[in-house]
Amino acid sequence: MRRLLFFVSIGLATFLASCSSMYIPSAGNVPLLSDKGELQAEASLTTNSLQLSGDYAFSNHIAGMANMNFSYGNFSNSYDIYTSKDKDSSALADLTNFGKFNNRYYELGVGYINMFNSEKFKTEAFLGAGFCHAKDKDDSKSNSCQTYDSKYLLPFAQINAGFTFKYCDLGLGVRFAPSFHTFAWENTKSDATIISGTEKFTMFHIEPIAFIRAGSERVRFVAKTGFSSPVYTESYDKAKNNSCNPNYINTTIFHFSMGVNVRLNQKQ
Repeated sequence: MRRLLFFVSIGLATFLASCSSMYIPSAGNVPLLSDKGELQAEASLTTNSLQLSGDYAFSNHIAGMANMNFSYGNFSNSYDIYTSKDKDSSALADLTNFGKFNNRYYELGVGYINMFNSEKFKTEAFLGAGFCHAKDKDDSKSNSCQTYDSKYLLPFAQINAGFTFKYCDLGLGVRFAPSFHTFAWENTKSDATIISGTEKFTMFHIEPIAFIRAGSERVRFVAKTGFSSPVYTESYDKAKNNSCNPNYINTTIFHFSMGVNVRLNQKQ
């Protein structure tokens, strides 16, 4: 029954999620590390993507983190789940190749942890940068085929706070970040006429997240929810007006995820 409820929840949230977005926010990484040498690894299935993350405490106050997000149609299109080539094939998706829609995001960060040297209440701050490459293709129209190829750089600052207990963690995080985009689009007409362009623009993002982790001292199940509130700029509005399809230049607002967190080398 628990497994059924899990998949129903993910399916419902996926159904409500937006379609192929140029900007898909990270599901959030809030490690709340405690001691030098502590290592965390986490895998989550979200309404936006599959996320893998890792964190390591180099000392009692300095830590690093890494995140990777992979999306295929926000898991909402059958051809993106089962194949990266076409929806009539039964082959599994090749994660090394782009499908009709694909969004890949990678980031690294370094932070200051254990700000108040508290055993239970943890506060930490991270600085880092991410890079994303997203593609989409719409060949459903009889008179045209539209594609985009979007890349952006995302430097960020993130503050986390929460409580850690023997079998449970809970807390909040908030990220502040600008994103610098290069957005290339192309519209191929049925008569082979091609119209194309490249837009450069900037957006700003405020991204809060809430989470709970529960389980054993080493392995805990994780649930997260959050949203990304973009601040649009004049350059963004101009890019939307110039693009062949303004709907391509959109962002995913809400996300929900469930996963597993594993802790290693943690002091008892």
